[in-house]
Amino acid sequence: RPRASAQLSPSKAAGSGRFVVERVVCEDAERFLELQDAWALCHHELASQVYPKVSLRDWQLLLCCPQKILEAPRRRLGLFGCMVRGEEPYGNLTILKAVDRHSDRAVGYIMYQLLGFHSPPSPTSSSTAAAAADASGAAAIEATDGE
Repeated sequence: RPRASAQLSPSKAAGSGRFVVERVVCEDAERFLELQDAWALCHHELASQVYPKVSLRDWQLLLCCPQKILEAPRRRLGLFGCMVRGEEPYGNLTILKAVDRHSDRAVGYIMYQLLGFHSPPSPTSSSTAAAAADASGAAAIEATDGE
């Protein structure tokens, strides 16, 4: 089903700047996780003098996802798929990517949630979200194994 955010703008934004903003797709999962880990590493490096006891793992748990998902790569890939498809509880979450026009490579992500906006219920209930995350994570891994 199309999400509300998909109706707001075309796939690529107009303009002549160095970066273009696009909607994420499930195929962006590996790059998203790379950038998410880099974000945690950046926090760790910048704050290490102030918070010397806070490890990189702590930053990943604070910024990326819960421990049970962080420990299982398939679940992490699956979680991204659930967010992109707008499955509950992510119906109000929108993820966009900033893409370098010259390299055509994602260099960052923009995530936001619309408060007070209620999307139609997803066919996947929140009680089956973990199973859906596992299944979509496995599909994402299978899709990238041939590369």
